[in-house]
Amino acid sequence: MTYAYRFIIFLIAAFYLFVFYLLLHPNVSDPYYRYYIAKDVSISPKQLEQIEAVDPDKYYDHRNSDIGYYRSWSNPESEYRWNDGKHAEIKFIVGEKNKFAGEIYIRGIVFDRQRISVYLNNNEIYSGEAFERDGLELSIRIDKELLVDGLNTLAFDLPDARRPGGPDQRELAIGLKEIAIR
Repeated sequence: MTYAYRFIIFLIAAFYLFVFYLLLHPNVSDPYYRYYIAKDVSISPKQLEQIEAVDPDKYYDHRNSDIGYYRSWSNPESEYRWNDGKHAEIKFIVGEKNKFAGEIYIRGIVFDRQRISVYLNNNEIYSGEAFERDGLELSIRIDKELLVDGLNTLAFDLPDARRPGGPDQRELAIGLKEIAIR
């Protein structure tokens, strides 16, 4: 083999290694990566841009699109929207945080017994247990300074989420009926 032939083979191999590297390390935004590549969120970047600001005087039911059921939420059922996994996130937009009183209200149901931790923009605002027989009704007082003008994240840690059995493969903990950010 001549040196020119070896050099050409080396260039082709280097090109394919570079392409392989780009496939493993795409240079895309985090919302794009999480929706299209990692597939760990259920709202596309385009849908995330279209979420409207929440109204502090309004309750949002589990089908409302102004609340972005961003990560680990099932499609809405007739009465509830169930989480699917041990961590779930909701995204919402705040227009002017000064209009809010500082309360988050959550109503729904619980699958069996669940430990629940709730975080607003990475700050823990609630930690406790809920039982199926009691349902789920949380009225969480917050420092409204935790809200940001723009995109906010309400995250749920649900370490006791589990499969209900049968053909349902989801890991369930809570079924949300409505939520209000006041």
